[in-house]
Formats: sequence, C-alpha cells, structure tokens
Amino acid sequence: MSLTKVSYSMIQGSSANVLDFGADPTGATDSTVAFQAALDAAKGANGTGAGRTVFSIYIPTPPGGFYKISSTLLVDGTYGIRIFGDNALTQRQDTTSQATIRWYGTRAPIFQLRGSTDAVSNPNFNIKIQDLTISGYPTVVTPADPIPANMALSGIHIGNIDGFNENTLNRTIEIANVTIDNCRFGIWSGNPDGLNTDHATVNIDNCYILSCPQAGIVWGTGNSIAVVKGCHVVLNGWGSASFPADDYMPQKGANIYVTAGYVDIISLATAGLGTYKPTDADIYQASGRVSIMNAWSDTHGLFFKQESASTFSANGYQIAQITGVRHFEGTMTVGNTPDSIDICAPGTSVISCSFYGNVRLTSGLSGRPICMGINFGRTGATFVGNGVDVQRSLIHHGNAGNFAQSFYGGFDVGQTPSNTGNTPSTTFVIKGDDPGVMEVADGSAGGTNMIWLSRTDDANGSQVQWYMNCYYDTAAGGYLPLQNTKSCWRIQFGGQANPLNVSVADPNGSSGVLTFTDIGGWLVGNSAGFKTEANFVPPKRTVDPTYTSADYWKGGIYYNTTTNKLRVNVGGGTWQDCN
Repeated sequence: MSLTKVSYSMIQGSSANVLDFGADPTGATDSTVAFQAALDAAKGANGTGAGRTVFSIYIPTPPGGFYKISSTLLVDGTYGIRIFGDNALTQRQDTTSQATIRWYGTRAPIFQLRGSTDAVSNPNFNIKIQDLTISGYPTVVTPADPIPANMALSGIHIGNIDGFNENTLNRTIEIANVTIDNCRFGIWSGNPDGLNTDHATVNIDNCYILSCPQAGIVWGTGNSIAVVKGCHVVLNGWGSASFPADDYMPQKGANIYVTAGYVDIISLATAGLGTYKPTDADIYQASGRVSIMNAWSDTHGLFFKQESASTFSANGYQIAQITGVRHFEGTMTVGNTPDSIDICAPGTSVISCSFYGNVRLTSGLSGRPICMGINFGRTGATFVGNGVDVQRSLIHHGNAGNFAQSFYGGFDVGQTPSNTGNTPSTTFVIKGDDPGVMEVADGSAGGTNMIWLSRTDDANGSQVQWYMNCYYDTAAGGYLPLQNTKSCWRIQFGGQANPLNVSVADPNGSSGVLTFTDIGGWLVGNSAGFKTEANFVPPKRTVDPTYTSADYWKGGIYYNTTTNKLRVNVGGGTWQDCN
C-alpha cells in the first residue's frame, strides 16, 4: 500500500498496525519509512502533540516473517504511546537471529527516544515499548567473530547521538518483555555530550538482553532514575576491546554499566562463562548509585565492581545496598573468579549474600562498607583488600567454623532481650571470632537494669568479647572505637593465668588500650599468694562532670584529685563526698 494513500479509517480507534502504513512483514523490502510514518502519526505537532491520530502501534509477527530496518526509528516529542508486538521469535535462536525487527543499517540506534529540549521543547512522556524482539545484526555474533562494522549502536537508545550537542528529556519510559541481541549496547541511556539530560523514571521489566559485545544495559551521564526488574542480562560485555573509549562508554565490558543517576536492580539473572565472560564485571558502577536486591549470577569474574559512587555533599556519598545475591557456578575457579565483588564507597552495605570469590574492600575513606551475613562458597575465600585492616564496619560473616554474630540496638522500657532456646531469656550464646555486642542498652534514659548473662564459644579459642565494637588499627598498633566519642569494652574470659581481663579503648581515639584509671572499673589479675585479686579503680577528675538533662549519673563514682575524696552521684547533678 502506498503511504500517500493511507486511509485512517483503517485505523481502529487510536491503535494502528504498521502494516497499514506499508511495512513488509516478509523482510523482502525495507520497512523503515513505514515504521517512521506510524511513529510520526503518534507524535503530532512539535511541542504540542496536536493532530495526533495514533496512540498505540502494533507490530505483528507473521510466521517466518520479520521487518527490515535500515535507519534509526525516532520517537521525539510524543506524549503517551505504546509500541508493542507479539514478543515472539519466529523460531528458536541457534545460528541466526530470529528477531521480528532486524537491523540492516550502519552503526546507529534502532529505536531512539530523543525528546529534544532545544529550539522546540519537545520532551517524551509516558512511552512504552513492549513485546518485541530486536536484533542489531542479521546473524548472531560470537566472541570468535570480528565485530561487524555495521552492527547497531543500540537496540533502544534513550537520549541524543554523540556530536549533536543537545539536551534531551524522557520521562516515565517502560521497556517490558523485550528481547534485544547483537547490538553494541542493548539499551543505552544518557547524553554522550555531557549536557543536562534528565531521563526518569525508566523501567526495564522482564527483558532478555544478550550477545551485546560491550554492554547489555548502560545508564550514562545525566540520567536520574532507572529500575531493572526481573530481567535476564546475559553473555554481554566480552568484546570491549573492539570499542575504544568514546563518549558512549569507556573501554570496559559488562552486563550492566552505570556511570550516573540511581539504578535499582531487582531479581536479576546474569551469566557469562568462558569467552562470554564480561571483561570487567557483571555489574560495573563507575559512578552514580547502584542498589542490587536479589540476583542469581553464573558469571565468571567479578559480579559487582564499584569504581566510585556519586556524592551529594562534600563528605556524603550516595550509598547503596547489595542484598540477596548468589554468585556461584560449578566451573568457577580461583583463576577465573578470584573475587566476587569489589567495593569502595563509604556506607555501601553488603548483606545476606553467597559468594564464590573474595569480598574485596578497597576503600581508603572513613566510613567503610558494611558487610553482614556473607557466606563463601570457596575454601579460603574471605575479605581482602586495603579496606580490611583499617577502620571499617565489617560486622560478621559466616565461614564454616566461624559463625560470628553481632547484636546492636536497644530495648524500650519494660522489655527484655530474648533468644529462642536459651533460658533465662536474658542469656545469649555468642559464637565467632571475637564477636561483638554493640550498644547494648535500653531505649530510655531511665534504664531497665538489663542483666546480660553471655558466654562465647570462640572459633579460635581466644574467648574474647567486645561490647560496643572497636577495631584493631594495624598502623597504630592498638584498638580504636568505631565512634571516637564512645569507649569500647573488651572482655576476655577463660584460662587460669588470666580468668578475667577487662579493658577499654580510649573514647577520644588514641591507639592504646587503656586501664580504668581514666574510665573507671574493675581490674582483675593474679597476685602471689592469691588465686585472684580484684581492685576497683574509679576514674579521676578535678571537678564534678558537667550535668545536662540527658545525662544519667545516679550511682556514678569518681575520685576528686583536688580534694582527694571519692564522690558519688545521688541524682541529677548532685554529687557528695564518700569520705
């Protein structure tokens, strides 16, 4: 059908079929002009959308058919459109791609969501692309093949093309049930010219992105918010050597690459074995903020690489969480997967994950990453990197034979801690290598007089417990508190030579472990002729401590070095001499 003879009476309601605009479903002739005509009918007048005749475009998948596309299909200045197909391959992929839409052009995007905001402000709003199969090259490309010069730049491209030097604005985009293969990038979003792009929110749902040699998904400069949910992003990022660094991406390879904005990755499945292994990482965070919630990864090498993270102030990082990740595959070895993740940004949390390789902490900044509930699937895998032996918040991990636990937080008035299976309810058995109980206190100034009856079953037999955790500073050669305004109590049990040894780290941050001369407390040790000897040493001061309404001093005692008297607090700011 000639495009000049299209009868819009053939369009049922607001939905159009690309066949009505002359598209060829056999692939014998080029369907680019027909597809673009349908997209333009959905666009209307620049800046206003006036005169729109189409609000939904259907791309059918005839058995054995496909659509030949040779230049970029542009969605620009469109206020609400759904582009959809049958989400069907003409047959199962084997040696040739069976996508419904196949690329026969030069290196350019197949679909481009431009949303120009320059001379005519014409952003895109409420765009939905669903149920399509898109291929950037007529045949499947593998790591053994040279990268074709005319492979598509991207299957779906959100933003401008490098060198056009324009702002773009795309809001509320959904890409759902879409398969993309054989493009340099499966989905690319950003602004290669570094301008004030603002793409938010982009939802990528239930998509299958594979065999894209540099990256499956790229969230680039100038983006805001993206959500990748329930997707399979596999076998991408192995061909980065074929693409020198440019404005689209550095010379790196990944299944997902993030360099700006916020990206939430939920229920992800990834893979990349042998020659299909991404050259740099499964998920690579060059900057921005990444959160990963539940992922199953069979990818060799790093699952997650955090090169940097965006900041929101001079000291504040856009922190992220990584939780519920399983990074394990039967052919992983120390050689192909030495590390599973590499993180550096302060405040990043890694919680309840199973890793084959090491957790590498490369932070050199204050406020280290937090790791809790990490299980390693390889003998010898552990925490490594220059962030391990310096200040960090490495709370606990679950290696065989080292079942560390930590308790932190508090209880409200009238409540008591409990632990199922132990009696009385205030008894805790803490297992692990120097386990810690952090800030064990109630939630009120009045106090609940909690009694802690705890013992340790330490993995290495040292029988050391920490109350209000501290860490050992290798360079300083001593223990330091995690917060330099709070003391850290070190309690050691066991052994006839030293049945009880209580010490404390300096709350002011010095490297030594103090006696109670400054802090006050019990000193217990052996003396000749006595099995044990116990002395109470009060803290020494020259004046009464300053009282505020938030202080709770009642019952406190100190030695006044000016009057040489012990003084006890009888409530509030009132102190009186004991002798």
